[in-house]
Amino acid sequence: MSFEDWRRTHPQDFERACDALIAANRLDFGTSPVKPAGPATSLWSILISAVVGAFLTLLGGEWRSRRDRQVQTAQALRSAAAAYAREGKAMVRALAAPMAQADDSTYYAARDELASKLHESEAVRGSALGATLLEEIFSIKATAVVARWPDDPAARRARQQEAAQWLSAVEADAMRVAAVVQRPWPWHGPQSAAQAIQLGA
Repeated sequence: MSFEDWRRTHPQDFERACDALIAANRLDFGTSPVKPAGPATSLWSILISAVVGAFLTLLGGEWRSRRDRQVQTAQALRSAAAAYAREGKAMVRALAAPMAQADDSTYYAARDELASKLHESEAVRGSALGATLLEEIFSIKATAVVARWPDDPAARRARQQEAAQWLSAVEADAMRVAAVVQRPWPWHGPQSAAQAIQLGA
């Protein structure tokens, strides 16, 4: 039987039940029982409480879902950045030897995976640094890591050092983007404005 049917068919029983429920609630809080304005008021109070509870539950579920997605996206970005830097530095070491040749397929596969994770991070939370980094890994500097190296030993050593430093910088920037993606709040507090500019958010 619904609340409305109960109130319509057994009005006295319905009012006594409402009075008892409200009196018990007031006694729990140490206040004297007060007769309610009427059964309709009690019914509306119950319905409003139910709606508010459902809304808060839904809101909490959405927040947890978004947090989980942020954490997973940030972790995937960190892993892809570390793999790209690792494959790039392996190529640099291999190509540093005179007349060296190496298979660059793993390097480009790692680059494409990093680009994919950067795109995903942009969908979760965009940042200026993330967009810049995406352009950077497809730039001439990225291609130069596996391009033909000079024959002069001194020039090869200089090229090796520059490429390794660039790869380390790419990895560090990706870690900063991941930190922005994982951050639970979308705004910058007064104490974090300088840091936000540094992160490019």
